[in-house]
Amino acid sequence: MKKRSGASYRSKRDNPLELFVDRCLGRNILPEALRKLPNLTVHVHDDLFAPDELDHVWLPKVAAKGWVILTKDKDIRHRKLELDAVLKNEAYMLTFGQGDYSGQEMAEAFRLALPKIKRSVAGYFPPLIARISKGGDLLIL
Repeated sequence: MKKRSGASYRSKRDNPLELFVDRCLGRNILPEALRKLPNLTVHVHDDLFAPDELDHVWLPKVAAKGWVILTKDKDIRHRKLELDAVLKNEAYMLTFGQGDYSGQEMAEAFRLALPKIKRSVAGYFPPLIARISKGGDLLIL
């Protein structure tokens, strides 16, 4: 991972974070909770793509916009087509540590991790893959 310069960091840090919520996270509970957080714009998969759109098709489109991808599908980083789409298209991708969090638990973990997420997105050029723990820790993978 390559760190940003100071000026580049400040520019990225001061912009609202654009977040793309993957279909596996639902359309309601988590996105609505995230929309209540300050300086965050939330986009939901099914508002932009067909519900059955293949990951390797939508990933490059979302990455091209510079949006941070939020998913609980941690297998994306183990499947060649999807991982290639993340890496080649220089995506920012966040996953939850385990897929068994409730929508409210994911929202709370994201809220706790948000300062670290903003610093990481502002501080590093993509691709960036990180995991959010239930306690709000952020582990860059």
